[in-house]
Amino acid sequence: MNKQSHHIDPSQLWEIHGKYYDLTPFIARHPGGKRMLLLSKGMDCTEVFESTHIFDNLPKKMLPKFFVADNPNYKPTYSWEPDGFYNTLRKRVQVYLTEQSNLLDGKKKYSFDTHHGSGWFLVRLVLLFIFSWAATWFGIIEGNLYICAIWPLIAMSFGGYGHEALHAGLFNSVWKNRAVAFFSMDLLGLSSYVYSVVHITGHHAHTNVEEVDPDMVAFYPNIRTFPSQKRYFPHRFQQYYAWPIYFCSLFFANIMDIITFITKKWINIRVERPYFLEFVLFFFFKTAAISILIVLPFFLHDTSKALTIVLLTTGVTGFLINLTFAVNHKNNEAIDYLTNDKRGNDLTKYDWGEFQILTTCNFQHGHWFTDMIFAGLTHQVEHHLFPMISYQHLPKISLIVQETCKDFDIKYNLYPTYFAACKAHFKYLKDLGREPSLENVESVASSS
Repeated sequence: MNKQSHHIDPSQLWEIHGKYYDLTPFIARHPGGKRMLLLSKGMDCTEVFESTHIFDNLPKKMLPKFFVADNPNYKPTYSWEPDGFYNTLRKRVQVYLTEQSNLLDGKKKYSFDTHHGSGWFLVRLVLLFIFSWAATWFGIIEGNLYICAIWPLIAMSFGGYGHEALHAGLFNSVWKNRAVAFFSMDLLGLSSYVYSVVHITGHHAHTNVEEVDPDMVAFYPNIRTFPSQKRYFPHRFQQYYAWPIYFCSLFFANIMDIITFITKKWINIRVERPYFLEFVLFFFFKTAAISILIVLPFFLHDTSKALTIVLLTTGVTGFLINLTFAVNHKNNEAIDYLTNDKRGNDLTKYDWGEFQILTTCNFQHGHWFTDMIFAGLTHQVEHHLFPMISYQHLPKISLIVQETCKDFDIKYNLYPTYFAACKAHFKYLKDLGREPSLENVESVASSS
């Protein structure tokens, strides 16, 4: 029954396709854990709902049980046509996953475990865990600078598993995913709780949309990353000074995480204070990360060597993480929709999946080792379309995506090498540093 006649508080509900639902009774039973539901409470979580449910028949059948009211003022942000790009692609991926499930266990239906990591994929996780602690011991504690030089590659590879666990793509278990996220991301100095709010409900839902995608405003006004942002004189040199800013990003992240917990806000995104256990774990791992990575070297070594160790580990790791994410989204190809597409900033004219394709770039396909070193971000297009699928499966999924792109005449962005992607990113920063702000580019905050 429509309860629209009664007073409702949207901040306590979940909005999906213009309908309000009260999922409170379902929080404890949610297969993906209560964290995912709590993160999206009080917001239009249509994009998150659609992209995280690869097989959506059961979730959509259950939703009417929790229906509260229609939103009379609802205006969809993107198009979700049944025969549109994303729903067509999802059906094809469903067929592929079902076939893989049949090959694995002989069943005639899809197994939920199929899209998670295989045994070998999890063996690599264990090995990276061992390597990361061995590198920490011999590099940071023993002071071997050669080990410190390779520490960032190991940390980034291990952190990639944490990023995947954050999206529930690693295990079919909430607590296992959370444990991996804590021991990889949090011990690097990135709060998995804060990052999940910013990354999943912001960046993934509205990629490359100013004022909605936090990645587009994270470094502004220091670095101009969107054409409608006001240009200042120092931006003429941003392709050069972006390097030290990226280099210091993990140091800033520790400060921002703490500020976020105090203010309950990350730049332009509201962050609810977590429940007690999350609160305790946040401060435990934050204290451990700062102590091990930044403070401990100065107790064990002389000042110059300690500083070198911190810069080689925390500094270089922050640089690699930021640069790798940057090449996926911050380049002329991923912003091309604003200037070379007649639809421009009117997102209602875009199929959501098509928009993810247009605003995301892949790089250097071809080998599991490259995928591991770059934490699966080599297939960022597929990850954005299906964030819960382990990046182990994305090379095969990418073939389906590319075929569907051809059928719908959609450009698929792929750089042949990582260095080509980096070159394109810094060219983009150079171009934005010299170009005036685009006129008539509305922010999504005002249009949605």
